[in-house]
Amino acid sequence: MRVCLCVEVGNEENECEDTALFNETLISNQIVCIDDGALRCVGVADGVGGNAGGQIASRYIAHQFSQADFSHLTGREIRCFLEKLNAELIEYAATVPGKAEMATTLTCVVAAYDGYYLVHAGNTRLYVMQGAYLKRLTTDHTTYNWLIECGQYEAAELCNRNEINCCLGGGSLRYANRIVVNKLFDVCPDTIILTSDGIHEFVDIDYLESALATSESDCEAARLITDKAIKNGSTDDKTIVIVRV
Repeated sequence: MRVCLCVEVGNEENECEDTALFNETLISNQIVCIDDGALRCVGVADGVGGNAGGQIASRYIAHQFSQADFSHLTGREIRCFLEKLNAELIEYAATVPGKAEMATTLTCVVAAYDGYYLVHAGNTRLYVMQGAYLKRLTTDHTTYNWLIECGQYEAAELCNRNEINCCLGGGSLRYANRIVVNKLFDVCPDTIILTSDGIHEFVDIDYLESALATSESDCEAARLITDKAIKNGSTDDKTIVIVRV
């Protein structure tokens, strides 16, 4: 198994609020390539920029996932783990002056006893490669998508499309009421891609597919995709994770 984790701090940011993880490896603002025999946990956490302490929240959640053993857990037990972890983040945040509402998104794939599960909150994304094409497996937890689901199309067109309505932390358990914990696969697919919004809001899926197919290495692909996001105006933190089985 080959894994490329690429995280770059936004050019208007003081600190990187994105955290990428693979098994026990956590990174922020660097690029790392790993050869490993098995996927235990891979994901992206993006600290919510409008809430002070986003970097702390994303690192906190990513660290707890990197240390957990999901191999004996059911989907229900994974959800219980996540709910307990979210409550602990809120409790911890309340002790940090000025940062009680710290929050983060999370999109993660974990290996449980009966297959591979998605854990998803917010607008970080998961894709899998099917032949030469990427298929997106997550739906963004945004006000825009919620309004579309409710049939309020005019309101959706007027809202902030990047405003999320589900996250971990935020000072209240209610922000996690749309968290997704679903079984995805019995066997891990050949290629998994995860991105933060600093990438996918500025780079379309066609470019992602092209870079992955034509680059000499996944690290080169990650660099090309990150540079494309910057060229297209991304000033946010940018994360892309590429897993090849």
